[in-house]
Amino acid sequence: MLLSLVRWQPAARPRRSEISAPRALPWGRWRRSGAADGGVSGTECRLSARSGRSLKYSDPIFVYMNNRWSKVIATTANNRLNCMALVALIGMVGANAPLVAEGVRSSTKHSAQDWLQGYQPLIQKAESGGKLCDLGILGTWHKISVTRVSDRGLQNGLAPGDTIVELNGEEVTSENFASRMSRLDAGDKFSLRVSRGGRFTDLVGECGDGTGLSQAGFDIVRAASAGKWNACIKSTNAVDKLNDLQTAFTASWRLQCFVAKMCSDKRCKRMSSASGRYLYDYHRLAIEEMAAIGELDHWRWHYLNAMTVLKDHGFRKRARELEAAWNEADAARQKTKEVQ
Repeated sequence: MLLSLVRWQPAARPRRSEISAPRALPWGRWRRSGAADGGVSGTECRLSARSGRSLKYSDPIFVYMNNRWSKVIATTANNRLNCMALVALIGMVGANAPLVAEGVRSSTKHSAQDWLQGYQPLIQKAESGGKLCDLGILGTWHKISVTRVSDRGLQNGLAPGDTIVELNGEEVTSENFASRMSRLDAGDKFSLRVSRGGRFTDLVGECGDGTGLSQAGFDIVRAASAGKWNACIKSTNAVDKLNDLQTAFTASWRLQCFVAKMCSDKRCKRMSSASGRYLYDYHRLAIEEMAAIGELDHWRWHYLNAMTVLKDHGFRKRARELEAAWNEADAARQKTKEVQ
């Protein structure tokens, strides 16, 4: 899960007789999130407060629940999801359970609304009856780094690892990608310049009709933004069927909507075998896609977090399989470095 901790309050040092804290926890240097503070019988999070800076990759977080401390690793900074969302995935108990549950649901909705805002030019075109262009891209990172391609993408010369820098002679960025794409219709010819292996490569191709697939993808995020968790999950399955494979995009929304679905008005249910499977699927696919664009290091702490959660909930086989996927991708990266 992506998380950041907010609303810092000074942490009072608990009595040693009340809890058994990890030795690595330096009480004088840690703060806790007041929003998640459920007391000794509830749940709280603590993190490093040095220099008062924002949460960064690799920062350790200690979660206290079920009368014990667990250590997890921060996955990102400045995201809407917070400590309570992580606690919900682990399994929340205590007086603040309703607050945690609402935090998880609202965080998922806000993330979906942000995503939809970034694709408004394409959404509006589809809603007005326009035919959207399919370049043959099945997965991206920040919209322009290609992580997966379809058969059409291969025909158009695209490959995982490409970064799109120009479309029809115009500069492409993450911010203007949707706007640039909205000018193309199904059947149009196009030219691309991509960055590949440190060099620019020029490609020409023809747009397929991506209207149906794009609409199905929009349906996923629309459902999430409206809190329609079952519809969100169903739509992710529909997109996978259209693609004839899973991607990190669909796996991510399936996981987020399932975790939100687990959170009622009163509490979030403990992690189930289904959420364990969805967590594993998402990170396995993300590892593949991050490796394709040379960003495996970026995913290291996400991966470590997932390993922690899977192990803590008894999904040790899933954890071993995820570790094997990581090791395989890391070995391939090292081999590529040696060749270069």
